[in-house]
Amino acid sequence: MRGNRILPLPAGPGNPKGNGTVESAFSGMKKTIGPIVLTTTSPADLAKSVLEKVISVYISMRNRLPLWGQRQSPEDTMGSPVADTDRQKMEEYYKNRALKKQASPDNQQKTERIDWIIHYHHLQMDEPVLKRARTCIVHYDMEAIAKSEEAFLSAIRRDPNRRTLPYFFGILKRVQKDRDEQQYKDYCFKRYNENQMKERDRQKQHELEQSNQPTSIASLVAMLQEALQAKAVFIRQTSIRVIKQMLENLKNQYRYMGILKKKIADALGEVSSLSIAQRQEAFNMVEQFLT
Repeated sequence: MRGNRILPLPAGPGNPKGNGTVESAFSGMKKTIGPIVLTTTSPADLAKSVLEKVISVYISMRNRLPLWGQRQSPEDTMGSPVADTDRQKMEEYYKNRALKKQASPDNQQKTERIDWIIHYHHLQMDEPVLKRARTCIVHYDMEAIAKSEEAFLSAIRRDPNRRTLPYFFGILKRVQKDRDEQQYKDYCFKRYNENQMKERDRQKQHELEQSNQPTSIASLVAMLQEALQAKAVFIRQTSIRVIKQMLENLKNQYRYMGILKKKIADALGEVSSLSIAQRQEAFNMVEQFLT
């Protein structure tokens, strides 16, 4: 590693968010390569499946190239050497990031917490194990560490043989995983609610725009047709609300409702895409809102 000027940045075991840069690179690589399915029924089929995967990866990378400016092929990009100034700049960046993490007040509090646990419970270990424990503990949340301490105390009261550092970190890993999964669920739930609210706002805006526009028999029949043929429930409900508002506007334009009903019935009769049952359903809906 020293010969290739590689700087190690340790992360906590079973805690991917401790090293987001590497995880992001793996995610991008998996997305580019995609699933690999090789057909081994014959040498020709195997060669064909390998060639198809190589071509798909090349096309995926080729599509990421800019349309203007310097356009190097993926082979040229991967084969071009990195300048020493750029390499030195990245080395300084990661060194400063590692030092910043070590000097963080939260990390200092976490290392003091693991030192206290080791001293209080008289956990025996050598210097490399202690160093690894102090390195790993900073990648977990303080709330998870506190809950793990409670579970660790309960466990060693029942069985003193569990008074070991690996057992504590096993509890900590499980608690941190549960917290991360719950946070992800909360994020998804919040995101889902936000999307639902945006959709409702969009529907209200659409209804407002429809109510402000002058209503005609043709636009009403088109909306009736959309309501009857809509497969999604929320689209049908939105269309029905708009139909009700459009009929209210038409009621203000006509003195006699019989004339309005006749014009709507004649217009529905000219719509060839609706069946007789659908036309009757549409006219029943109109009569319901007009009465």
